[in-house]
Amino acid sequence: MDTTKIKPEQRNGSWKQGCTIEVVYPGSGMGEAKRKILGITKIERSYSLPGFVAHMHQHQDDEILTCVRSGVVLHIDSLGHEQKLTPSLTTVVSAGHTFHHEERTLGRDPAEAYSIHFRPEPYAQHATVQFVETSKSHLDQWRLLASCSNAPLILRSRARVHDARLSIGRHLLPLSDGEDIIRVLIVLDGHVTFGDKHFKKGDIVSLADTEDTFHVVKPADLLLIASGTFLPAI
Repeated sequence: MDTTKIKPEQRNGSWKQGCTIEVVYPGSGMGEAKRKILGITKIERSYSLPGFVAHMHQHQDDEILTCVRSGVVLHIDSLGHEQKLTPSLTTVVSAGHTFHHEERTLGRDPAEAYSIHFRPEPYAQHATVQFVETSKSHLDQWRLLASCSNAPLILRSRARVHDARLSIGRHLLPLSDGEDIIRVLIVLDGHVTFGDKHFKKGDIVSLADTEDTFHVVKPADLLLIASGTFLPAI
């Protein structure tokens, strides 16, 4: 499979309603064998206006990592949490058997956020929510943000998430552990190239198995998700 941009398959909401959401399904262009080892079910990119409320709604057997890029979103859930989500705070919701939450866009500025939905193993565990302060990573270094162990955020899914702030020039991807791995790159900001292919802010990219280096054309903030059968789930 070549390195390619994954196009949104759904666009929900409208500015009139106060929120728009683009939905990407990373497994839609893959063969059955690849889809079986993919732990990512979907990625949502949302924009919401101040005052917008996503009223209390249910999640079940779902795990969601949310990264707010701009603005402030108030998270309220059925476990009793009430927490403001900002660009310096990353959260993971492990819904378990049942979980409800509400999101309100606060302040004067619109909010932009990415929500990565994983398939947890095993299903029907108790619900948990994690909030972690994630100040900017060191320049030109990949940081392990979430994994099934030894990471600031613990996942129940067969996945790892790295982030990085990269300057202009050539860079290496984190080492891959083998062929049974699928990698998805989110360009949160900036401009990067893999060979003659260009990807800019907002692009979500499926990486070829052979990719190990790339170039940053404009300083970039990146989120890299790796999923595979070899990754142990807790």
